[in-house]
Amino acid sequence: MDLTHIKYAIEVDKTKSITRAAENLFMGQPNLSRSIRELEKSLGIKIFKRTSKGVIPTEQGEEFLDHARNILSHVEKIESIHKKTPHSKLLFSISAPEAIYIGQALASMISGLQPSGNIFFNYTVTDNLSVMENVGQNDHNLGIIRFNSLQEKYFTRLLKEKGLMAEKLLEFEYIVLMSESHPLSGKENITYRDLSDYIELSGRDPHKSALQAQETKAQMHLQDGRQIITAGHASQLYLLSAIPSAYMWAPPVPSAALEQFPLLQRGCDDFKIRYADYLIHRKNYKFNDLDKRFIEELHALKADLLRSDV
Repeated sequence: MDLTHIKYAIEVDKTKSITRAAENLFMGQPNLSRSIRELEKSLGIKIFKRTSKGVIPTEQGEEFLDHARNILSHVEKIESIHKKTPHSKLLFSISAPEAIYIGQALASMISGLQPSGNIFFNYTVTDNLSVMENVGQNDHNLGIIRFNSLQEKYFTRLLKEKGLMAEKLLEFEYIVLMSESHPLSGKENITYRDLSDYIELSGRDPHKSALQAQETKAQMHLQDGRQIITAGHASQLYLLSAIPSAYMWAPPVPSAALEQFPLLQRGCDDFKIRYADYLIHRKNYKFNDLDKRFIEELHALKADLLRSDV
C-alpha cells in the first residue's frame, strides 16, 4: 500500500469529485483514477461509488478512510517532530536571568546523565521580556523570569496575553555576596553606608531597557563615583574571591557554591524588596525527561537557598 495513494483517496473523499481532487493534487484525472483503482485492488475492496451527488465512499470504504486519516495524522506528527528537532539534538533549552542556583541546577542535571552525542543544551541569560519572547516563539522550551511585588500585575498580564504558564520557584531578597576575607565579613547585617567604600561588581545586561536601569539604580541607591567593575557572572565569582574589597548583589547562593570559591552572603538592612523567580512554559507544552530532571534539581536546591536566605 502506497502512502501517496492513501493521500489521494482522502482528497477524493474530501472533494466528492475525482476531477476536483485531481486539480487540487496537480495531476491528471486519468492518473488519479488509475491510482484509486490500484489502491482498491491492493485492499480487495471498493472504496468509492458514483452517485448523483458525486463520488462517495462505500461502507467498507468509509471504514478504510477512517483508518487512513489516523495513519496520515500520525505520519504528519512524526514529520513535524523531525522538523522541529533536526537530528533529535535540541532536547533542552532555557532562557533565564543571572543566578548561580540556576547554573548549579543545570550542572547537576547534566552530570547525572549518561554521555551522549545526541543531547544539546541551550542556556541563554537574558531579561524578562526576551525570556517570554523566546519561550512564546518556541525558541526555548523553558524560561525563568524575575520581578518584584510591584511588578507582579504587569508581568501576570503579559504572561496571560502570551499564553504562557508560570510556577513560582523562589521568593527572596537580594543578598550581598563577598569573600570570606572581606572587611565586612564579620557583620551579620550590612547597610548601604557600609558598602560605600568598597568595589561593587555589577553585570550589565545590554538588553535591559532604560526604565529597568533607572529602577535598579533607584532600588540599589547607587551613587556617582562608586567604583563598579563590569564583568560576566563567572568572572564576578572569580573576582569576588580574588579581591577582598569587592562585593555584588545576588539572589541567595547555594551553600556548595559558597564553599567552592569560598564566599559568604549577608543581608542588607536598607534593601528589603521581595523578588520572585517564576518558571514559565507554553500552555500546552509537555515536559520531556530533561525538563523534569532540571525542575527536580531546582526544587532540591530550594530548601538550601531558603536556609541561606539571610
